[in-house]
Amino acid sequence: MTPLLLGIRIAAADRPLLIAAAEQLGEALADPGEPPWPVTLRAVGDEAPPTPPPSIVIATMRAALDGGEDAAALAAGLARLTEAGAAVLLCTLLRVVADRAARPALMPRIRALNLRAVELSHALGLAVIDVDRVLSLFGAARLQTDYRLGGPAADEVAAHVIVSALLAGGLDAMVPADRQERALARHGDLHAIAGIVDRRLRAKAAGARGGR
Repeated sequence: MTPLLLGIRIAAADRPLLIAAAEQLGEALADPGEPPWPVTLRAVGDEAPPTPPPSIVIATMRAALDGGEDAAALAAGLARLTEAGAAVLLCTLLRVVADRAARPALMPRIRALNLRAVELSHALGLAVIDVDRVLSLFGAARLQTDYRLGGPAADEVAAHVIVSALLAGGLDAMVPADRQERALARHGDLHAIAGIVDRRLRAKAAGARGGR
């Protein structure tokens, strides 16, 4: 198996989400009896050629929300990546803020950034992964999370959405089409997320107990 290289342009706080996505993708791509397909995550900056980014880059807007960069810098960075030939997948933010005192300041910014994601999709041709929609279907209270995606269940659900987007044709240059089709069937649709998340969380818990 040739390892898959995925670029990531994310805030440090989003790393557990992308690790979960890499693990789910590796499991989905492996046929029965095979080990998980190796997936490597590489952080990418805003550099243009002659140092091209990986062919696929997953990006989040958390840094623009938390103050690590402004929205203009985010847009410029994503533009440079698309100009360098990367297929960029940009995740929306969950429109839930658990801290009531912070809601008046954060909610308008989250809505504005999610709208900006749609605008960037039209302007740059990047793909939007609507994490907000799927997590909202599950319910932030049920997942015990908010826009920060705290908690393993929220990360796993959001990771499922990312992997579904990748398997829906984003890996054509790296993975044979028939294997992608099998992986997509194994990964499952929205109705399968709950079972997959429960299985993965149980496996992680068992692994943690075994490592003590």
